[in-house]
Amino acid sequence: MTVNFNVSGTAQTSIDYNTLAESVVIPVGQSSAVITVTPFDDDEIEGQETVVLSLLASLDYQFGETTSDTATIADDEGILVSFGDGIAKSVSFTESDNTSGTISLISATGTIIFVGEGLTIEQGKSSVVVSGYATITDIDITSSSTSASLGFKATGGDDGLISVENITINGSAKDIKGKQVNLTGDLTVTGGLTKLELNNVADQHLISVGPPDSETNSLTINLNQVANLSIDSESAIKSLTAVNWQDNDATQDMITATRLDKLTVSENFPGSIVLTDSSAKFTLGTVKAGAITGGTWDITGHGSKITANSISGNWSATYSGDLAGLSVTQDISGSLTARSVKAVSVKGNYTNGNLTLTQLSTDPKAKALGKITVNGTMNNVDIRSQGNIGGVTVGLLFDSNIFAGINDLITALPSSSKDFDTDVAIAKLMLKGSKTENIWMQNSNIAAANINSVSFGFAETDNSGYSFGIATKQFKSIGYVDATSKIKAGTLDDLAKFNNLDDLLIRII
Repeated sequence: MTVNFNVSGTAQTSIDYNTLAESVVIPVGQSSAVITVTPFDDDEIEGQETVVLSLLASLDYQFGETTSDTATIADDEGILVSFGDGIAKSVSFTESDNTSGTISLISATGTIIFVGEGLTIEQGKSSVVVSGYATITDIDITSSSTSASLGFKATGGDDGLISVENITINGSAKDIKGKQVNLTGDLTVTGGLTKLELNNVADQHLISVGPPDSETNSLTINLNQVANLSIDSESAIKSLTAVNWQDNDATQDMITATRLDKLTVSENFPGSIVLTDSSAKFTLGTVKAGAITGGTWDITGHGSKITANSISGNWSATYSGDLAGLSVTQDISGSLTARSVKAVSVKGNYTNGNLTLTQLSTDPKAKALGKITVNGTMNNVDIRSQGNIGGVTVGLLFDSNIFAGINDLITALPSSSKDFDTDVAIAKLMLKGSKTENIWMQNSNIAAANINSVSFGFAETDNSGYSFGIATKQFKSIGYVDATSKIKAGTLDDLAKFNNLDDLLIRII
């Protein structure tokens, strides 16, 4: 007996499954026949689709209670869920560790791609429920506004967190509230954004934000654990906060923006920074970090204070303007260049470093380096200032130069007036020494056209024939002390007292 039928449903014949005939023959002696639907596997995100078979009437048979049936084709690429204004305010789902997640969207529309086994969708008036264990690969906000808000909530499971691979907002948004979201891919906002909150951001990924919607708008970013992340913002960043930041791959992590008002990383920060807004009061505002472990900072403009527990030798910072201050509670290495620095404070050691100040002014009130204090040892450090230096206080001084107005080509103790580029001053230098160390100074040089006051001592005067010490055109007071000597010079005649200190020289040029 031939039974006729019609095929319909959301799946497309010959595209999503094999072409079916319009009838089937039930053989003699049989009570049924099988119609086989063979799905085609493709790369499209289509969600679940249906194939509906409906019997057609005929004079050869009569209908029973059921005249149609539906087969469901699953999508192993995932399911696509639409949400937002006029569709559904929220989408709920469950991850494989039984974490329940809810995503909400206000003042925008978009889609979410979920992947997982046996996923189904229940569409309500105001919400969508995804059944089965699901993982989010992509969130794409296609219609957005300056008031758009993307929010996440998570409860239960192993950690109470959900993972999202990629987030894209085509346009502007007010905020992304994702404190319970681990971002495993990239986040892109083509327009402005005022606030971004995420939990962990791992692997080599990029957060990209477009230009602000008004000149007064800026971006606040709050993160937890960060690894191998770069941030590229056309908007000024008001605040960037993270608990810890690691860079353990071959690509340098980078923060690029017009301005960064506040950077706070409780533990390690290895990233490079490029900022370009020279018109701001501070192009780079306050920086607070546990340890600055590397990175190249290129700051076009002024900087506020840097505070860190330690700074490694892989760090290099260049400011075209002034830096308010640098404070390190442990040890510091690396390179710093600025027009001027008001104050440098190092409670530990300053080792293998360069400090370069480019401000040039012979006005004694204008200080390229206001003051520097190193409680521990300054070892293999080159301080070069084109302008005046205020106060220098060091514990122990080894293999280092402290030069003001000295030609950049000079690496040893100046010996000629040609070695002095400008008549600037070092106001005061004090070598504090140590009760536990016999040698306080070795193979180090202090030079400026004018030196007001120098107090040092316990120098290793045998320097294998290489002269070291102090060079100046004029001075007011130079004092030296060791176990056998106590010298204080206030006039040129007094300098004869230094003649018996071997390679340690006081040169008046």
